[in-house]
Amino acid sequence: MRRSVMMSVVLLLILVSVNLYVPSGKALACSCSIPAAADLATEQAAAVLTGTVLGIEKFKDGRNEAYDRRKS
Repeated sequence: MRRSVMMSVVLLLILVSVNLYVPSGKALACSCSIPAAADLATEQAAAVLTGTVLGIEKFKDGRNEAYDRRKS
């Protein structure tokens, strides 16, 4: 019994230490796929947002787009 507990603790320590030193891969929020048609995507979406592109330029935070957030 005592030997199996010690082996479990050693295994846990090995796994934790490997997890700390091996870099993880890039985490992605989702895998976006382009729908076949816009009307199909609109029907299947939980929410649909609309807006007007005001301009395309480089922002400090890396975005390239600027949108008009006024309600229509």
